[in-house]
Amino acid sequence: MSFRVRLMLLLTSILLLTIILVLALDKWAQKRAAQEVAQQSDQIKNAVNEGFSDFAFAMYVAIKNLNSDQYLYKQIKAGEITLPDTVEHIIVADQYGAVKDTTLEELKWIPVPETETLRENLGDPVEGELMIHGSSSKTYNFPFTSAKGLYWIVIVTNPENIIYKIDDASRILSDRSRELSNVRLLATTGLLVLALAIAVIIGWRFTRPIQKLAAAAERVAAGDLDFQVDIKRRDEVGQLAATFNEMIAGLKSKRELEEKLNNAERQAAIGRLTQAVAHEIRNPLNVINLSIDHVATKYAPEDEKRKAQVIRILSSIRDEVVRLKRLVSDLLNYGRPPRLSFEACRHSKIGR
Repeated sequence: MSFRVRLMLLLTSILLLTIILVLALDKWAQKRAAQEVAQQSDQIKNAVNEGFSDFAFAMYVAIKNLNSDQYLYKQIKAGEITLPDTVEHIIVADQYGAVKDTTLEELKWIPVPETETLRENLGDPVEGELMIHGSSSKTYNFPFTSAKGLYWIVIVTNPENIIYKIDDASRILSDRSRELSNVRLLATTGLLVLALAIAVIIGWRFTRPIQKLAAAAERVAAGDLDFQVDIKRRDEVGQLAATFNEMIAGLKSKRELEEKLNNAERQAAIGRLTQAVAHEIRNPLNVINLSIDHVATKYAPEDEKRKAQVIRILSSIRDEVVRLKRLVSDLLNYGRPPRLSFEACRHSKIGR
């Protein structure tokens, strides 16, 4: 598989994996948000249902106490009755507003809806307001007909409890939504950072051979040819490394050949210089050799003892001249190119 194909496949895989993880995270966040919304909606429904249950309980207490001689406030003081959180007071008044039973001991009269209002809102409670302890409270007036006549059961509500529960559910839902948003943001950022880290690692892994080739090129440019690039791959980078090693081997062979040529040129120059020096030395030696015979015959002393001494000295000089001529000949032979020497030899059958 080529380097380009591998790189494209890896990058495509990283991109697809990131998209899948982001979609999965988004789906999880949506599911979690739906669960939170449903949970808080149930809490709000429960709060509303509790409010209706409290109203029903207050109506039941008021109707049940119509035939009782003990007032509601006395029963509350005695601990016989406990009002729900959403109900502050219960008041039972006749059609003229005279209070017959109440949870407020000092209350004697309250305004009640007119008969026309009752006909218009038949079967429905009539909303109103009542001043209690100097503050206005919202009331729900329920008409009730008994054998003793028409009565108004007035429920003074405390909606703050229901509102508090609704606000608490809304606050919890807002907090959960904010937490989910933060989780999604952090998770998405983490996924992107992870994808970036993987891309950096893959890029470093794929570019490391190229860095090795660049370092090898710098070493070659500096003149170092005694190494090989250690990259064993089957893609384009491996082919490039093999070609680079072949180039290094070629440059090394070329440099060795140049060194051999330079050595040959130096040796040829030394040979030519040696021949010239040898010729210059041989000529004086020939003259010295000829002069020895001339001196021995023409300038020999008459005294036999001195003559023998001169002859012995001249012989020593001749011997040294011969030795020098031999050295010169050897030097000349060393500077000449070799010659093939053919000799006859017997023919033999080899390998049979």
